[in-house]
Amino acid sequence: MDSNRTEVREIENKISKMNSKIDDFQRKVETLPTKLNADFKGMVTDLKEKRSELENKVDRLKDAGDGAYQDIQAGAKMALDDLNTAYESALERFNKKDKDQEK
Repeated sequence: MDSNRTEVREIENKISKMNSKIDDFQRKVETLPTKLNADFKGMVTDLKEKRSELENKVDRLKDAGDGAYQDIQAGAKMALDDLNTAYESALERFNKKDKDQEK
């Protein structure tokens, strides 16, 4: 059971780091001209929704018994991977936008 708590804390730490990244990304998006801003604001909204889904899974993980823990844990890890992938994709598009504007 202690290993379960440790694992939950590790996921919570990763969520905390991701929160900072999402906040930084949102600040960058807010500096964009209006015509670019809308698309990227949608990405920020998507990231926040994915984060919320992950936080819900972690809450369920905290309350899960041993039998359900493994299933919920797998779902939480998939949600974390999904959030990371979405963030990296959004950041890549944002950075590409800068290169496209330089041309």
